[in-house]
Amino acid sequence: MRKSKVLLLIPLFLLSSCNKYNEPFEFGNFIYEKLEDGTYGVRVGENRALHYVDIPKSYKSIPITTILDKAFEKCQNLQRVYIPDGIVNIGNNAFNSCNRLVEINLPFTLKYIGEQAFYQCENLESIELSNSVEKISHAAFSECKKLEIDSLPNGLKEIGNYAFNNCKGINKLSFSDNLEKIGVRSFWNCKIETKDLFIPKNVSSIDISSFWGCSFDSIVVDKNNTYYDSRENCNSIVDRAKKSIMVTCSNSTLPSDIVLIEDNTFIECNNIETITIPEGVKKIGNYCFTNCRNLKTVYISGTVEEFGINVFRDSPIEDVYYAGTESKWNSLGLKGSYRSDVKYHFLDN
Repeated sequence: MRKSKVLLLIPLFLLSSCNKYNEPFEFGNFIYEKLEDGTYGVRVGENRALHYVDIPKSYKSIPITTILDKAFEKCQNLQRVYIPDGIVNIGNNAFNSCNRLVEINLPFTLKYIGEQAFYQCENLESIELSNSVEKISHAAFSECKKLEIDSLPNGLKEIGNYAFNNCKGINKLSFSDNLEKIGVRSFWNCKIETKDLFIPKNVSSIDISSFWGCSFDSIVVDKNNTYYDSRENCNSIVDRAKKSIMVTCSNSTLPSDIVLIEDNTFIECNNIETITIPEGVKKIGNYCFTNCRNLKTVYISGTVEEFGINVFRDSPIEDVYYAGTESKWNSLGLKGSYRSDVKYHFLDN
């Protein structure tokens, strides 16, 4: 028996529709993109001169969960944004350089704020972070110079590098036990009203520069933290593995068993008049005691083997007491970091 052949003719418009299923759709002021989980992401269309944006909750009855990367980047006229509940992710550079943005709400469903999401939103004055937020990425609010935040989310797990760099301030800096990471210069030059810094038990990564430019009266690390501590009530953060002191405050002291003082540790600590480097310390990092305006007397143990650059730069030191010989001191090559009229006292001569 001869087999018959059947030719299936698929209408061209159906093929076209299938090919474009995951491609962006433009409707009104927005472009919608289908995401892998079946929901939609949204970004602005060709009209970037919008003053006010009311982001829709759904498209074709399917939820919108993401504000896409660069969604409203450099929309120079944008002043107000309403984000509905259901948004989980704000993408990288989503509102980067929206210089006139003054008002935006963040929904209680939000979990992730992308890299440079609000970078250089210079007129954004306040924002409320929902407790659902788990990650604030690299430079998310960096250079928002008028931005003042009341408090950080309880659900926060990660604070990225430069996250709040050069923000106006944070009224209440309180970390929950969910927090695991504080990045490079996360709060650099950010005015923090809270004067008592507490590091919770699950924090496993802090950079030496995380709090540069901040001012605290006390620092305490949870006793159950296995990575950091504040031994001997030193009012500092000590890296357990490195035995190094890395973050200090106005009332910090040097523990007796550390071997390293990290870069910039006591920079601009203006209440210090005398400092004693304990026995066992081998290295003092770069700019460690720079611009300590009342620092007059320094006692340095004989165990110190290495100084960083400009350790005591612009500090008015008058006397240096060194527990070693003059020849060993000269081999360390630190004299250039002091004023020329400093008096040296070699205790092992």
